[in-house]
Amino acid sequence: MSNVEINQAQMRAVRDLLANIRNGAETAMIRAYTAGLNSATSLTAKGISEKVTLTQSVVREFIAKTKYKKLGASMVLKSPSIPLIKFKTSSWIPGRHPMGGLTVQIWRDGAPQRFKHSFFAMMPNGHIGIFEREQPKRITSGGKVAINEMRGPYLASVYENTPELSENVEQTSADKMMAELARQTDLLLR
Repeated sequence: MSNVEINQAQMRAVRDLLANIRNGAETAMIRAYTAGLNSATSLTAKGISEKVTLTQSVVREFIAKTKYKKLGASMVLKSPSIPLIKFKTSSWIPGRHPMGGLTVQIWRDGAPQRFKHSFFAMMPNGHIGIFEREQPKRITSGGKVAINEMRGPYLASVYENTPELSENVEQTSADKMMAELARQTDLLLR
């Protein structure tokens, strides 16, 4: 999670400068928060996708952005563990289960992992995933063997375990936000 906010002294200075412009200070601050939040989202998606084999667009699916009118903005990784199908996997051929399991590369700098008893499957609702049968085999009430969808790491843990990423995101997005606040103030004063 990343929080960036404008301090009270800066808020007062902007309000004083834009006192004669209706909603000027609020407009400038909201636009500054948006710029900072967009910067944080982009940097986070890029940084995480450099560590794991997810695309930036997949990472963005799991980022929640919140803007508060007068307090600031926050970015939260709403990260359940990511389904293994989203990572770099051996190719899926409908109706076939590869002999010897599947290969999945989760970490960019790590070796691919082989999951011997896993398989691709499409659920009745259209969801495609990588599954494995429970061991020891547990029979469900319908007389079938229970299966579980395989999942990768939590994005929040990838973010937290990469200290240079969080420092870069917070510093760069704060700089971007302050630059946008100055730009918006100048535009409104013209």
